[in-house]
Amino acid sequence: MVNQSCENLPDYEEVRTKNNQQINDFYNKLLNDYTGLDTSEQEKKDTNMLIELSQKMANKLKDSTKVILDLHKQHEEKHNLVNTNREFILKMKHDIKSAKNNNSGSQQSYENLELKNKKEKKVKQFYFIINIIFGIIVIGMIVYIMFMKDKKNNNKNKVNNLNSINKN
Repeated sequence: MVNQSCENLPDYEEVRTKNNQQINDFYNKLLNDYTGLDTSEQEKKDTNMLIELSQKMANKLKDSTKVILDLHKQHEEKHNLVNTNREFILKMKHDIKSAKNNNSGSQQSYENLELKNKKEKKVKQFYFIINIIFGIIVIGMIVYIMFMKDKKNNNKNKVNNLNSINKN
């Protein structure tokens, strides 16, 4: 019993090699199919990603260009303003030099005008003081007249009181 053998049975090594070959073939076919699908899908994804990135970069480039153009426009405006101010300053310097040359007569008239203003101010102060003194005098006279009127009324009352006493 122990030595019984089946003649129809193939050798283990042959079966193992054959089965191993089938497994490898199936695995390679499956791997190729998966990699082929994955590669085409990955290529599509990569292509779409590249398109999106290209669009984003193009938008960024447009935005950057717009910012640069705006800055250039601001620079030109400021440059024109600086040139205008420079021309104005040069004109003012020229006018100042001209005024200094013609200033000898105007300086004298300015000093005369200043002296005249000081004199007028002193005269106004003098009239103001006189008006205050005059006002004090008038108020004093009014108070004096009122006091005298009260004194006369008191004297008349006293006389009338004395007369009424004498009659009694």
